[in-house]
Amino acid sequence: MSVINPAFKIPESSPYDTSEFTFKDLADINDSHVAYKSPLAVIGHIDLNAFFAQVEQIRLGYTRDDPVVCVQWSSLIAVSYAARKYGIGRLDSIKSARAKCPNVILAHAAVFKQGESHWAYVDGLPSQITHKVSLDPYRRESRKIISIFNQECDLVEKASVDESYLDLGRLIYERLYKDYPQLFENLSSESFKKDSKLPPIPKEHLNLKIYGISESECYTVSDWDDVCMCIGSEIIYNVRQEVFKILGYTTSGGVGRNKFIAKLAGGVYKPDNLGVVFNKNVETFLNRFELTDIGGMGGKTGEEVLYKLNVKDIAGEDKSSITKIRDNFSLHDLKSDLKDDEIAEKVYNLVRGNQPKELTLKVEVKSMMSRKNFPGKPVANLKDAYDWIKVFVGDLKNRLIESDDESMNISSSQYEKQRPTIRRPKTVSLHFGTTDYQSHSKQTTIAPMKDLEKFEELLEVTALRLLKELLDSLSSNSKPSNGFKMKDVTEITRNIKIIGSANMSLTISNFVKTSNNNLLDSFMAKPRSTDSHKKELMAYTAKSPSPPVPGKQSGPKLNLSPSSRSQSPSIFSSFTGNKPTTEQNITNKKFQSRIQENDTNSIVEQLQKVHTRNVQLNGKGNSAYCETCKKNIEESVPEHTDFHVALDLSKRLNGEDQDGPTTKRESAQNKKTDSKRRKINDKSQSRLPWGTKQ
Repeated sequence: MSVINPAFKIPESSPYDTSEFTFKDLADINDSHVAYKSPLAVIGHIDLNAFFAQVEQIRLGYTRDDPVVCVQWSSLIAVSYAARKYGIGRLDSIKSARAKCPNVILAHAAVFKQGESHWAYVDGLPSQITHKVSLDPYRRESRKIISIFNQECDLVEKASVDESYLDLGRLIYERLYKDYPQLFENLSSESFKKDSKLPPIPKEHLNLKIYGISESECYTVSDWDDVCMCIGSEIIYNVRQEVFKILGYTTSGGVGRNKFIAKLAGGVYKPDNLGVVFNKNVETFLNRFELTDIGGMGGKTGEEVLYKLNVKDIAGEDKSSITKIRDNFSLHDLKSDLKDDEIAEKVYNLVRGNQPKELTLKVEVKSMMSRKNFPGKPVANLKDAYDWIKVFVGDLKNRLIESDDESMNISSSQYEKQRPTIRRPKTVSLHFGTTDYQSHSKQTTIAPMKDLEKFEELLEVTALRLLKELLDSLSSNSKPSNGFKMKDVTEITRNIKIIGSANMSLTISNFVKTSNNNLLDSFMAKPRSTDSHKKELMAYTAKSPSPPVPGKQSGPKLNLSPSSRSQSPSIFSSFTGNKPTTEQNITNKKFQSRIQENDTNSIVEQLQKVHTRNVQLNGKGNSAYCETCKKNIEESVPEHTDFHVALDLSKRLNGEDQDGPTTKRESAQNKKTDSKRRKINDKSQSRLPWGTKQ
């Protein structure tokens, strides 16, 4: 059902004499760990319509009837439904889109400018040579939408930036308890058995509506699974209405007994609508699809199955491959023909709509990469290469903000092992592709830091050192004209030529989960009143114009129980921050042990030495000059010295000298070289009384 022009159906009651479902089936939907297996399960799917284009349409103040397209360089990456009416598609170029619709509105994605760590929108079309596309505005809007989902439902799986699944079991159970108390009358009786059949549904006063389009033209409700599906359609409609009312985005939804049915249902009636697939209509609904339309059966896998079963030669040109397989192959036949029992069972269940699959709360990120190709104009000097490192660092920092927010605001129904944690990388890798198609890379380890501002500085310093070391390891052409090595360069200019680069990337990986006692910066400074990444999210929200607020919601509001709401994160808690949050101190036992092994002094002793660094006040208020950085610092002296301690500890963990990170092999070579130098110096030099050499 459309959130703009809502219209619902009132089903008729035609109850079976005996229900097909048991009290155990009913109880299971109230348990988030097993609800998806219950025959009464209801899964919702919500997909944003032309999401990137909608974000740009609302940002620029256009209406849904304006032909807005989202552009990346000369290509279209999202086309609004208003623009599609002119025949514009994602394969169109800007030129062909303008030919089809002279009034098409081109909204280029946000970009990072070379040398800048923050993205911005620019007027016109930015240069691909000096800019890198940022998807952060779309991730930011996605986080807002997920916050609404988590506010309304206790179990949400984010499938991508613009689609999510919702397990509606607990919400439906609460609604059944409220509207049909006869279901729960005998649960405390001694004679009660969980395998007993549920009573038939009432013949009258069902108080149900179907908030969407059903496959069947005859809207009848016969058993409790039909009742659950009707309630599920209402819940998904209300959630979609909340997204529209608060943010202005239209969505498409689907409701079914499992994830793949719900996803297919959501895609049939786009845009701004809701598909509802009752269990009794599943096979009829699937008849319109091909096997390759189902997730996991696309590409070579699905094509190979169709080839081995020789589906195209089966009679019935008007029938889909799903219909042909279901009507002509038993499970035994599929195992015999496919020679793979696992695939055979999967196909057998898929064509019948049977694939219960648990919702996963969050896929743990193993690595994050920021990359840039340099078309037409390779990077040929150290300053330009360093400018792109700044862009990569800013991009990765924003990705960590997104990861932190997802971790701290995931659904309340979750296993203990999935409780919110902040994760930080321990490995940094720099990739450098030359113009002659050779690929080079270098990596090092860093100490994990929770504070993203300090992490950003640490990552930038580390990446620059990796770049210098990598360039030094290449040909002699990578050295400055004066013969010094890159690691000795202190002033980065465009006069320092390097081997031409066709592409560069920066990767952070080897993420570690943090607990309440384990991060490096928990030793560095006193707790702060507000998490820095929360400030960043608030800043992002401040940049976004307020979307138009549509009319009042027509559907009934979702009614979560107090216990459920108390566990759900508050909506937009990531973006407002009305109450300062004390930053938690986090510690890592492995990290602690490494420090103890590599340093005879304790952490406390190291911190006591912090303020002996050469940081001199210049006498102007609270400002100071850092001899190490060779610049004035804006933050307080203790906080700035904390940052240097972090760098020092990171270097000690990696066996590095003061010039930057090195590999184990390089470290060993440096030790041998230093030893030889000491021997030479001892033989050929002597000290004068005042300590100089001659």
